[in-house]
Amino acid sequence: MTREEKIKIAKWYIREWCFLGENQTIAKNTNDLEVLENIIKTDKSGFACDRCIHGQTELCNRICGYNNQFLKFHFQYVYWKNILVKRNEWDKI
Repeated sequence: MTREEKIKIAKWYIREWCFLGENQTIAKNTNDLEVLENIIKTDKSGFACDRCIHGQTELCNRICGYNNQFLKFHFQYVYWKNILVKRNEWDKI
């Protein structure tokens, strides 16, 4: 997956799942992948494992992007791209 695709997915995710406000503005105005991932990690409305209903389960690891072995955040770009493709939204974002 290209860096541009990752940026596209991260911006979509923030727009759809994260709190409105400053993070939305920052995400709209940047193409820095590290900044976008940090917004996803720290946003209280996102699917990060310490806030989601799944806890540290396999489903949570797939959706939320945490690796149970190291508890390190790793956003699941392929998972979310597949969701967008299945919804026929990939070419629209």
